[in-house]
Amino acid sequence: MSSRYGFETVIERRGSGAIKWDAVPADVLPMWVADMDFQAPPEVVEALKARLEHSLFGYTQVPQTYLAAFAAWQRIRNNFPVIAADVIPAPGVMPSIRFAIDAFTEPGDRIVIQPPVYFPFYRVIEGRDRLIDSNPLIEESGSYRMDLDALERSARAGARMILLCSPHNPVGRVWSAEELAAVADICVRHGIFAVSDEIHSDIIMPGHSFQSFVPVARDAGCSALSLFAPSKTFNIAGLASCTAVASDEATGRAYRKNLQAGNLELPNLLSIVAAEAAYLHGGRWLDELIEYLHGNLEYMKNFIEQELPEVRLTPLEGTYIAWLDFRALDLPDDELSRRLLSVARVRLNEGRQFGAEGRGFQRLNFACPRTLLEEGLSRIAAAFR
Repeated sequence: MSSRYGFETVIERRGSGAIKWDAVPADVLPMWVADMDFQAPPEVVEALKARLEHSLFGYTQVPQTYLAAFAAWQRIRNNFPVIAADVIPAPGVMPSIRFAIDAFTEPGDRIVIQPPVYFPFYRVIEGRDRLIDSNPLIEESGSYRMDLDALERSARAGARMILLCSPHNPVGRVWSAEELAAVADICVRHGIFAVSDEIHSDIIMPGHSFQSFVPVARDAGCSALSLFAPSKTFNIAGLASCTAVASDEATGRAYRKNLQAGNLELPNLLSIVAAEAAYLHGGRWLDELIEYLHGNLEYMKNFIEQELPEVRLTPLEGTYIAWLDFRALDLPDDELSRRLLSVARVRLNEGRQFGAEGRGFQRLNFACPRTLLEEGLSRIAAAFR
């Protein structure tokens, strides 16, 4: 499909410092790191250019215009009634999780995660001298749901925090309000603090809708933080930023105090400029992006059915990363990864990075021009014939 924003245009990224492209050999097609091969919205680029022309880049406070833009975006796009006073700018989603761990748990506490899950969750827990409490998702008929009975057992055994991934990376679930309410109920009954990584919350496939955790937590009386960022939505991950929304005033105060203790309450100047422009002017761009991504997803479904029938594409409700099940090929993980990289010359993320539950899977980023997706899938199919 053609695009007024040029999503079909292949842009050379090698030599730009992009981890996705420069960390692999020149003949390998990268479909791993979760950033998109699309230019950011033109309004974001113009806002950055205008700010650069000012030529002074001192310490920067968070402008009220940014807070208002973020709050309006959440109300309009996600039906989330945020007010500016609820908004806490932070340096990035993973640093924000780290500071939440410091603020609301103690060394030795157990923190629940739901694998297969975004692998930095493991590192940030262990790096803060906390213990991982694994609550694996249940796979049924190729899709996933939470194991709420096991979560209840973890809660009774003394878990102090849960890290939610919503929408879930890598399995592509967009958790329903009912599922989140069940989690909130367990948390409030057992005094568990919840942190919800909602970085993919704007990338929702047609037929699905996103529910933030914080309003559900408020209804339940659960203490929680939801963490948002424009990085995935508008492809500005290199301008690291995050916005936390607290469930209540006490939670917000405690979290702000921890950020201040780390001298991180002041934002990166250009990240705030880019984020504000994106939230103010990026709606049409995002609408067309989702249409393009959905087209890529449909193409991939059809290709896999016809050319890779042994591989199963996990139903995807949100994000732009596909969770591919190669287990029917009965290959050890090392051989599966070797064949993809050395034979297909395509770099994916190994499923086992996301926990033992990811063995036999691979994660594929399809946020790229259709021609690159076609090339990558064709290489993969040829490698397994």
